[in-house]
Amino acid sequence: MDFLFIAEVRKQILNRCPIYDVFYALAANPESIDQLEIYRGSSPYRNVCWRQRFSAVDTILADPDLVEIIGRAIKVQEDIESV
Repeated sequence: MDFLFIAEVRKQILNRCPIYDVFYALAANPESIDQLEIYRGSSPYRNVCWRQRFSAVDTILADPDLVEIIGRAIKVQEDIESV
């Protein structure tokens, strides 16, 4: 089953590294908004991977697949804007 999300992404720079604040919700219920912070990292298996940033001890982990999908969407948008 697929879900459609809507999101607002805000970019900030922290220690010369871009961090993305993502506010997202299910398109069917936009009142239930969640937030997470993600950043671009690297891994030995892929050139780029996306990770959730732990901003507090009580940070709730998001599904890693969701973080990766949001990250890829951010990259696509940045590539479009750089042309």
